[in-house]
Amino acid sequence: MILKTKRLLLFPLTGRQLELLITDIVEFEKETTYRYSGEPLEGEMYDIIKGQIKPVQVSGEDFVWHTFWMIVLKNDNTIIGSICYKDIPSSNGSVEIGYGVSQEYESRGYTTEAVRAMIGWAFRQSNVLRIIAEVDKNNIASQKILCRNGFREFKSINNFNWYTISKTV
Repeated sequence: MILKTKRLLLFPLTGRQLELLITDIVEFEKETTYRYSGEPLEGEMYDIIKGQIKPVQVSGEDFVWHTFWMIVLKNDNTIIGSICYKDIPSSNGSVEIGYGVSQEYESRGYTTEAVRAMIGWAFRQSNVLRIIAEVDKNNIASQKILCRNGFREFKSINNFNWYTISKTV
């Protein structure tokens, strides 16, 4: 499955591809046919990806809700970041989204474009009624990305603001 926008391709990683992403980037690039230019996969990010491998492998068709989707520039087949849902939609139809691009690709509208594509895809799924996002209060750029895509702040707790967008019927 590949989502396409004007400048980007977005595709979900299989369990094997997640494992290759953190263990063998050369083999990962061969298998996906894209050059990886995202943020370094170390520390907390490494642990998060490693922790998602098993849920992706055992979730069947629902793997798309557990994995990372790569954000690829169409013009040169470069992976510049990732975007994800943090779990399957809840019983009330809510799902959380997270995202990030490599610093060298920030401020070019790529993340806004990727978030827009993922919102569209999620709202085409019958079990999604609302998407939420948690953002550090100091991350103004991320807050602007959400607002440009129609999200509205609905709560603030400690150092985080929470945003939401609902499906229109």
